[in-house]
Amino acid sequence: MEIRLTLTCLIVVILTNADGQSINQTTSADDMASAGLSRPFTLTYSPAKVYLGITSDLDLRCARDEKVATKATELLWIKILKNTQGNNWVVVAEQGKPGKGISPVDSPTGSSSSSRMTPVNDSFLSVVWAKSTDDTLGRYKCLILGLDQQFSFVVHETPTVVIKSKKVSESDLLNIILDAEENLTEKN
Repeated sequence: MEIRLTLTCLIVVILTNADGQSINQTTSADDMASAGLSRPFTLTYSPAKVYLGITSDLDLRCARDEKVATKATELLWIKILKNTQGNNWVVVAEQGKPGKGISPVDSPTGSSSSSRMTPVNDSFLSVVWAKSTDDTLGRYKCLILGLDQQFSFVVHETPTVVIKSKKVSESDLLNIILDAEENLTEKN
Protein backbone atom coordinates (compact mmCIF):
# COMPACT_ATOMS: atom_id res chain seq x y z
CA MET A 1 0.00 0.00 0.00
CA GLU A 2 2.80 2.43 0.83
CA ILE A 3 4.51 1.72 -2.49
CA ARG A 4 1.39 2.64 -4.45
CA LEU A 5 0.96 5.84 -2.44
CA THR A 6 4.60 6.80 -3.06
CA LEU A 7 4.20 6.16 -6.77
CA THR A 8 1.04 8.27 -6.81
CA CYS A 9 2.86 11.15 -5.13
CA LEU A 10 5.68 10.78 -7.64
CA ILE A 11 3.22 11.04 -10.54
CA VAL A 12 1.70 14.22 -9.11
CA VAL A 13 5.17 15.73 -8.60
CA ILE A 14 6.19 14.88 -12.16
CA LEU A 15 2.99 16.34 -13.58
CA THR A 16 3.31 19.70 -11.86
CA ASN A 17 6.09 22.22 -11.32
CA ALA A 18 7.05 23.79 -7.99
CA ASP A 19 4.20 26.32 -8.24
CA GLY A 20 1.61 23.58 -8.86
CA GLN A 21 1.19 24.67 -12.48
CA SER A 22 0.42 21.98 -15.04
CA ILE A 23 3.12 20.58 -17.28
CA ASN A 24 2.60 19.08 -20.75
CA GLN A 25 -1.15 19.70 -20.99
CA THR A 26 -1.82 18.24 -17.55
CA THR A 27 -4.35 19.97 -15.33
CA SER A 28 -2.84 20.43 -11.87
CA ALA A 29 -4.71 19.99 -8.62
CA ASP A 30 -7.64 22.34 -8.94
CA ASP A 31 -6.52 25.36 -10.93
CA MET A 32 -9.97 26.78 -10.21
CA ALA A 33 -9.50 26.44 -6.46
CA SER A 34 -6.29 28.45 -6.58
CA ALA A 35 -8.34 31.24 -8.17
CA GLY A 36 -10.69 31.16 -5.15
CA LEU A 37 -13.44 29.17 -6.86
CA SER A 38 -15.17 25.99 -5.71
CA ARG A 39 -13.75 22.55 -6.44
CA PRO A 40 -15.36 19.86 -8.62
CA PHE A 41 -15.22 17.25 -5.82
CA THR A 42 -16.20 17.66 -2.17
CA LEU A 43 -15.39 15.71 0.96
CA THR A 44 -18.13 15.80 3.59
CA TYR A 45 -19.27 13.78 6.56
CA SER A 46 -22.61 13.17 8.20
CA PRO A 47 -24.10 13.47 10.67
CA ALA A 48 -22.60 16.90 11.33
CA LYS A 49 -22.37 16.33 15.10
CA VAL A 50 -20.08 13.46 16.10
CA TYR A 51 -20.24 12.09 19.63
CA LEU A 52 -17.42 9.67 20.44
CA GLY A 53 -18.78 6.18 21.00
CA ILE A 54 -22.37 7.31 20.43
CA THR A 55 -22.63 8.45 16.81
CA SER A 56 -23.45 5.56 14.49
CA ASP A 57 -23.24 5.31 10.71
CA LEU A 58 -20.69 8.11 10.38
CA ASP A 59 -20.42 8.59 6.58
CA LEU A 60 -17.31 10.23 5.07
CA ARG A 61 -18.04 10.83 1.39
CA CYS A 62 -15.97 12.15 -1.50
CA ALA A 63 -18.38 13.05 -4.28
CA ARG A 64 -18.69 15.04 -7.48
CA ASP A 65 -20.11 18.57 -7.15
CA GLU A 66 -21.98 18.99 -10.44
CA LYS A 67 -22.25 22.76 -9.91
CA VAL A 68 -18.50 23.08 -10.55
CA ALA A 69 -17.00 22.14 -13.91
CA THR A 70 -14.27 19.56 -14.34
CA LYS A 71 -12.24 18.69 -17.41
CA ALA A 72 -12.25 15.01 -16.39
CA THR A 73 -14.29 12.81 -18.72
CA GLU A 74 -13.07 9.56 -17.16
CA LEU A 75 -11.84 8.72 -13.64
CA LEU A 76 -8.86 6.45 -13.01
CA TRP A 77 -9.09 6.44 -9.20
CA ILE A 78 -10.51 8.14 -6.13
CA LYS A 79 -8.74 7.96 -2.74
CA ILE A 80 -9.70 9.10 0.74
CA LEU A 81 -6.62 9.77 2.88
CA LYS A 82 -6.17 10.42 6.59
CA ASN A 83 -3.44 12.59 8.10
CA THR A 84 -1.55 10.57 10.70
CA GLN A 85 1.46 12.59 11.88
CA GLY A 86 2.99 15.73 10.41
CA ASN A 87 2.52 15.55 6.66
CA ASN A 88 1.99 11.77 6.48
CA TRP A 89 -1.22 10.67 4.80
CA VAL A 90 -2.48 7.07 4.71
CA VAL A 91 -5.11 5.64 2.40
CA VAL A 92 -8.39 4.91 4.18
CA ALA A 93 -10.26 3.81 1.05
CA GLU A 94 -9.62 3.83 -2.67
CA GLN A 95 -11.34 2.74 -5.81
CA GLY A 96 -9.80 2.44 -9.24
CA LYS A 97 -11.33 1.96 -12.63
CA PRO A 98 -12.43 -1.67 -12.91
CA GLY A 99 -9.74 -3.83 -14.48
CA LYS A 100 -6.93 -1.39 -13.66
CA GLY A 101 -5.50 -3.39 -10.75
CA ILE A 102 -6.55 -1.05 -7.93
CA SER A 103 -9.06 -2.41 -5.46
CA PRO A 104 -10.70 -0.97 -2.36
CA VAL A 105 -8.33 -0.90 0.60
CA ASP A 106 -9.24 -3.11 3.55
CA SER A 107 -11.76 -1.00 5.40
CA PRO A 108 -10.80 0.35 8.81
CA THR A 109 -12.16 -1.67 11.73
CA GLY A 110 -15.92 -1.28 12.06
CA SER A 111 -16.36 0.37 8.67
CA SER A 112 -17.53 -0.37 5.16
CA SER A 113 -16.89 1.38 1.87
CA SER A 114 -18.79 1.86 -1.36
CA SER A 115 -18.08 3.68 -4.59
CA ARG A 116 -19.08 4.51 -8.14
CA MET A 117 -16.63 5.54 -10.87
CA THR A 118 -18.91 6.12 -13.86
CA PRO A 119 -20.40 8.35 -15.03
CA VAL A 120 -18.06 11.05 -13.73
CA ASN A 121 -20.93 13.27 -12.55
CA ASP A 122 -22.28 10.45 -10.34
CA SER A 123 -18.91 9.33 -8.99
CA PHE A 124 -18.23 8.98 -5.27
CA LEU A 125 -16.24 7.07 -2.66
CA SER A 126 -17.71 6.60 0.79
CA VAL A 127 -16.53 5.14 4.09
CA VAL A 128 -19.14 4.46 6.78
CA TRP A 129 -18.14 3.69 10.36
CA ALA A 130 -20.71 1.71 12.36
CA LYS A 131 -19.69 3.62 15.54
CA SER A 132 -17.46 6.64 15.98
CA THR A 133 -14.19 5.86 17.79
CA ASP A 134 -10.89 7.63 18.38
CA ASP A 135 -9.72 6.15 15.05
CA THR A 136 -12.49 7.91 13.12
CA LEU A 137 -11.48 11.35 14.39
CA GLY A 138 -8.89 13.29 12.41
CA ARG A 139 -8.02 15.18 9.23
CA TYR A 140 -9.09 13.75 5.86
CA LYS A 141 -8.80 14.71 2.20
CA CYS A 142 -9.73 13.15 -1.11
CA LEU A 143 -7.57 12.81 -4.23
CA ILE A 144 -9.01 12.16 -7.67
CA LEU A 145 -7.11 11.25 -10.84
CA GLY A 146 -8.83 11.31 -14.21
CA LEU A 147 -8.39 11.92 -17.90
CA ASP A 148 -9.78 14.70 -20.09
CA GLN A 149 -10.93 14.37 -23.72
CA GLN A 150 -7.32 14.71 -24.97
CA PHE A 151 -6.19 11.92 -22.57
CA SER A 152 -4.25 14.37 -20.40
CA PHE A 153 -4.27 13.78 -16.65
CA VAL A 154 -6.64 15.77 -14.46
CA VAL A 155 -5.84 15.82 -10.73
CA HIS A 156 -8.28 17.14 -8.13
CA GLU A 157 -7.81 17.43 -4.36
CA THR A 158 -10.50 18.37 -1.89
CA PRO A 159 -9.89 20.72 1.01
CA THR A 160 -9.02 18.97 4.27
CA VAL A 161 -11.99 18.03 6.44
CA VAL A 162 -11.59 17.60 10.19
CA ILE A 163 -13.83 15.13 12.03
CA LYS A 164 -13.80 15.96 15.71
CA SER A 165 -15.87 14.83 18.63
CA LYS A 166 -18.43 17.16 20.16
CA LYS A 167 -19.02 17.18 23.89
CA VAL A 168 -22.47 15.93 24.75
CA SER A 169 -24.68 18.61 26.31
CA GLU A 170 -27.85 17.83 28.22
CA SER A 171 -30.00 18.82 25.26
CA ASP A 172 -27.85 16.68 22.91
CA LEU A 173 -28.22 13.71 25.25
CA LEU A 174 -31.99 14.15 25.30
CA ASN A 175 -32.07 14.29 21.47
CA ILE A 176 -29.89 11.16 21.25
CA ILE A 177 -32.25 9.27 23.59
CA LEU A 178 -35.35 10.44 21.67
CA ASP A 179 -33.78 9.46 18.32
CA ALA A 180 -32.85 6.03 19.69
CA GLU A 181 -36.37 5.55 21.02
CA GLU A 182 -37.83 6.56 17.65
CA ASN A 183 -35.54 4.13 15.82
CA LEU A 184 -36.56 1.29 18.14
CA THR A 185 -40.23 2.10 17.62
CA GLU A 186 -39.79 2.06 13.82
CA LYS A 187 -38.06 -1.35 13.93
CA ASN A 188 -40.87 -2.88 15.97
